[in-house]
Amino acid sequence: MIHKEFKDLGDMIDQVLNEIPNFLEKTHKERKEAMRDFFNNDFDKHFDFRNRSSKYGRRVARMNVVENAEHIQIELSAAGRSKADFQINLEDNQVLVISAESVEDAKVEGATTIQKEWGFPAFKRTYPIPDNVDTNQISATYENGVLTVTLPKKKVEKKESIRIEVI
Repeated sequence: MIHKEFKDLGDMIDQVLNEIPNFLEKTHKERKEAMRDFFNNDFDKHFDFRNRSSKYGRRVARMNVVENAEHIQIELSAAGRSKADFQINLEDNQVLVISAESVEDAKVEGATTIQKEWGFPAFKRTYPIPDNVDTNQISATYENGVLTVTLPKKKVEKKESIRIEVI
């Protein structure tokens, strides 16, 4: 059995494909308006790229990456969570994986949720580790809704130039 949401998406694609002959007969202005309507209305019913989420997939935590001479710092916006919610793993010494499972709201006995606009969905982010990172010194903190992962850079010894005499 096809999942209902995927069936709806399939129906939407079939509808678009069936409309192509009519679409090509329209004026440029009409085609432009039809495309705008499709991407602003129909398409967003299934995919919401502005919020980087989809009803078919997981929400993606927003991430900033800042680099300076001493370290690379990854900051993830993850308000409403606790330190224990996060799993941070280094896979094959090459990829940092940061994830959190969804957090269920506390149910109040005898109460019914009438409207729910926010929650704590699961997410998973990966970041490739550059060769110049000291993987043994990676650290993480969580404060004021921001998870900060610090990737210290390896100390690089500057080698002196050696003059080689030609004989």
